[in-house]
Amino acid sequence: MNKKAELTMETVIVLILLLIVLIAVALIFRSQIISFVNSISGVSSGLNTDLAKATDALSP
Repeated sequence: MNKKAELTMETVIVLILLLIVLIAVALIFRSQIISFVNSISGVSSGLNTDLAKATDALSP
């Protein structure tokens, strides 16, 4: 076997294993990620309404 082919095969195997670990971690922390995204969305929607009120108050 060619040495380059072995290195490439090892690299592919490591990348596949890392992808599996990343997916597993994402599935484990899925609920925390969803609640974090919802809290960020709640904050940003509140900022939009506050910004609209502020611009209305500043208009002559």
